[in-house]
Amino acid sequence: MKVFRRTMAALAGLLLTCGACRAQDAVSVWSVWETSAVERRGPASAAGLLLYFHGYAGLRDLTQLPISRLFAEMATVAGWDVLRINRLPTADLEPDDDNILRLVADRITMARRVGYKQIIVAGQSRGGWLALLAATLPGVDAAIATAPGTGSYSIEGLEQTRDRLAQKLTGAKARRIAAFFFDGDLAEDVSERRAVAMRRALQGTRSAFLVVDRPVDFYGHSAVERIGFIRKYLGCLREFAESADPPAGEFQCSFPASAVAPRQPPNADPSFAPFWGYWQGTDETGAYLTLRAVTMRAGEIVFQVVHSDRPAGGFEETMGERAFELDAARRRIFCRIGKNLDLLFATPRSATELDVELIKSDATGSILGRSRAVLRKQSEEADR
Repeated sequence: MKVFRRTMAALAGLLLTCGACRAQDAVSVWSVWETSAVERRGPASAAGLLLYFHGYAGLRDLTQLPISRLFAEMATVAGWDVLRINRLPTADLEPDDDNILRLVADRITMARRVGYKQIIVAGQSRGGWLALLAATLPGVDAAIATAPGTGSYSIEGLEQTRDRLAQKLTGAKARRIAAFFFDGDLAEDVSERRAVAMRRALQGTRSAFLVVDRPVDFYGHSAVERIGFIRKYLGCLREFAESADPPAGEFQCSFPASAVAPRQPPNADPSFAPFWGYWQGTDETGAYLTLRAVTMRAGEIVFQVVHSDRPAGGFEETMGERAFELDAARRRIFCRIGKNLDLLFATPRSATELDVELIKSDATGSILGRSRAVLRKQSEEADR
């Protein structure tokens, strides 16, 4: 029996990878086992098989890069094997989708044949786009996409790909489909957000779907790689992906009380009340900046400050938890940044707008530069 199992495991490896071996130079799409980040158990022991799609970065070859930490941790915790669907940049554009999906469909058929009990497809960026397309293939149990996109960033191109994806998802066969869309992602520069079109497309299917649009505190195309994102959503995603028979319709993550938006403390200094809340906007470079009030204590209000990845705006140095106090006139708040005399000010423009300014100074107090941003108050109901 042990010999038989070893033989079947070896056969599984041969079937799932060598059908598109790179022995021939013409092969530009192939599958390979991921074993550096995730232990491979084989079909008899693994709880499922995750087909992972990497992203796209122009002419840069991403086939050797580690898989996304989110999916590596999910596969490890869930006990899934991981099969990478690798593509050379020259064969990884939208016109190549059908060719890629043919290989994916073949791998799914083989995985079922050798005994994998559950098939999950997942990816980030271009990989997320492919994972959602793969949700229309027979044999897929769950699809997970983060910041899905094709690399087209013209308004016309974004609208076309948004609508094309929505149309394809009306024929989804996967019972569970999850997707995350982030503010600060250039692919969201459309009049109707992609999450809206995706929800509408999936409502008429038999799929359960989790569509998270603009999650609080996570910004930019690569927001999924942040540790805070993984800590917050890993458990929910695993629960969703492994649901045995979920009802069709929208699924929502449930979080412990610690993850709920903090409330303004009772009997707090009323001078801090105009500053309480979740504020979001862009700095002068176009990078996202947020201030999220987390608590008030004697003489100060504490914010969690988040700045997106784009450098050179100055605000990236303000990241983290910052305690602000009132100035002498009690009309604005400020905090000190670093060891010099840098000061971060926040002044209400109105009930829904906050003017934020960072003044950088040297040790003598001479002003070296200023950075500004206008933030608008947000509802945290968008974080679902």
